[in-house]
Amino acid sequence: MTSSRRRRGLTREAIVQRALEIGDREGLEAVSVRRVASELGVTPMALYRHVRDKNDLHNAMLDAVIADFDATAGIAPTMTWQEQGRRALQNTVDLLTARPVTLPLQIAYQGPLTPNVARPLEASLGILLQAGLQPRDAVSLARMVPIVLAGLLLLYRAGTADSMSSEECERFRRMGELQLLDLPAADFPLIRQHARLIAETIVPDTDRWLGQAIDLIVAGLEATVERQTKAAGG
Repeated sequence: MTSSRRRRGLTREAIVQRALEIGDREGLEAVSVRRVASELGVTPMALYRHVRDKNDLHNAMLDAVIADFDATAGIAPTMTWQEQGRRALQNTVDLLTARPVTLPLQIAYQGPLTPNVARPLEASLGILLQAGLQPRDAVSLARMVPIVLAGLLLLYRAGTADSMSSEECERFRRMGELQLLDLPAADFPLIRQHARLIAETIVPDTDRWLGQAIDLIVAGLEATVERQTKAAGG
């Protein structure tokens, strides 16, 4: 196929999809107009007919990812708000895990509030308001909770148990345990007593940690709702 034919067949959607493939495989830092153009077999100038610059490309990438994301997937009207919240949080975790480039795209996003980008917030607000939270708190928590989950993934995705062999995991954990046991017994009795358990968190089981984080978030929301209910009744 000649370069002119490739250019004629080039679309913004095709550019975005190739950029997402690169981003998921190699990280967002690997995504550039020049790199995408090279993979598509065209010149960078051919891409500039469809994307203004790298920021526009990144914004389009996030919009495309979120377009396929349904925060309410698996949620039934008969579920309690706690069950709905837990499901929505797990859906978010699943997205960030399945599409690794999503999180850095969210951090880098400088685009408009498109319907696709706004839809997860709408879903979160619906659950939190149904729970009985005051609108101001519902808005704050709807913005805050995804950031908490994203932060955990950002901190612990690299070097997790899933990315290492069992032998590598055990070696790192054993090294950590020995370092903890070297601490002065008089000053750090609890750390020394639980050195093995602490060492296991050096190479964390991210899925288990995120599951615990979701439990903590839902429990915190329950406590907030209960506190507001008591205050209103008093």
